Amino acid sequence: MMLESTIIEIDGVFLGTAVLFASGLLRFHAVHDSVRALHNQLLPDLDSLRHKVGLHFRKVRHPPVARELKRRGPRKGRAGQDC
Repeated sequence: MMLESTIIEIDGVFLGTAVLFASGLLRFHAVHDSVRALHNQLLPDLDSLRHKVGLHFRKVRHPPVARELKRRGPRKGRAGQDC
């Protein structure tokens, strides 16, 4: 039996809800495509759920390669032209 639910929003984006059941576990109900892989995951507390969803969302949204390229800027070719 569901007791309550809490909205999970990361960086201003609504990703889904955490649903508390009588067992005391939280189940994540994903509504955003970026976190569909976590749909129906069970976690022991709200902080753990938010952390896991946030990490997944940010990893999917900005993969490490894209972040590194953005940080370094464009590469230069032989004649100093952008690649």
